[in-house]
Amino acid sequence: MAEEGAGVRGRHGAAALFPPPRLRAHAAWGLAALLACCCLALLAGCGPRQSLPPPVPPPAAPEGRAPQQAASPPGDYFPHGDEDEWEFRVTDAEHPQPYGVRLASLGEMELGGLKAHYFQMRQGQEVLQMEGFRVASDAVRMVAFGTDGTGRIEPPMTVLRLPPKAGDAWRWQGTLRSEDGDVQASAEFRVTGPEQVETPAGSFAAFRVERTVTRAGDVGGQPIRNTQWYAP
Repeated sequence: MAEEGAGVRGRHGAAALFPPPRLRAHAAWGLAALLACCCLALLAGCGPRQSLPPPVPPPAAPEGRAPQQAASPPGDYFPHGDEDEWEFRVTDAEHPQPYGVRLASLGEMELGGLKAHYFQMRQGQEVLQMEGFRVASDAVRMVAFGTDGTGRIEPPMTVLRLPPKAGDAWRWQGTLRSEDGDVQASAEFRVTGPEQVETPAGSFAAFRVERTVTRAGDVGGQPIRNTQWYAP
């Protein structure tokens, strides 16, 4: 069965890349709500504990040359600081009324011998998903998944090339390993934008990343489709 998901990531948004079945996400809140609040406990949307520094203006261009826009560092598009936390409003096939889901950055840690930056998604006290990522200057790669974060993605799946640019596209092929067994899978990614994304916190120019994952053994061979927006 195909799933369609939507989320916003970057300093202004985030969402699970392997949404659990309960999160056939039509997320109405992303990290865009970060700029509208300054504490973790508000159910209306939560941001990181640390304050965001003001942007540094680019150096003046030599006379006769157009100024160049500096590339945003990885953290601008994929925040992963310790104790960052965000609140989502989500609907799914079983819950037409929005309910709250919280995404927490656990920072860099080692689980099952794998060191990565881990994120935990939960509803109330129930953990829905944990995902592990490795963030480098050229890309964000997903390496772990599952309710306890012990599922493995081999080789690591590039989920975002940095900096994002319209027209970029790439493929991944590998194995999803978990206690339920190994599953062969493939994925395709395509980047468009930037485009304006409307959120409760305002409008943001964001790159759109469309991902299609096909897993061997899925009923009817239907792919899982997911769309995310990344804003610096």
